[in-house]
Amino acid sequence: MTDSESPVVLEVPARAIPVPTSVSPEAQAYLARGPLQTPENPPIDDIEGWRNRIAAIDEMMLRRQTGLGNASPDGFQVAEVALDGAKVYTITPPSLEPEDHRVYLDAHGGAFIVGGGELCRAQGIRTADRFRMRVRRLPDAARPSIPSSSG
Repeated sequence: MTDSESPVVLEVPARAIPVPTSVSPEAQAYLARGPLQTPENPPIDDIEGWRNRIAAIDEMMLRRQTGLGNASPDGFQVAEVALDGAKVYTITPPSLEPEDHRVYLDAHGGAFIVGGGELCRAQGIRTADRFRMRVRRLPDAARPSIPSSSG
């Protein structure tokens, strides 16, 4: 196929796929939730529409993190600190040894528009729990007030 040729497209009709019983109950519960239903992108010049889309995605993702127990698990210490003028969450998991000074800088893939505030905090807790080390997470304090060309 050359660059000018259109690729062949295979249309697959919608169908019901059962959640596998061969995985753990936790995995079954996660899979049963289905895919994320994100709002459509508004027109590029609809600033308020983009703000609403960002808020809706953040709210949806925070509900998922809360459902996974990442919003406020027991024993995690969460501090909001300023580093060189930027707000940063510092999350310390329970039972971290005092001599453990490792820090994981958790930069997320929110395209610099989604994943701020409480969602950033919850995702940082998830990372600290996964890696069992102190995490610093930046909550996109400099979100653009207009959409970027990155799509």
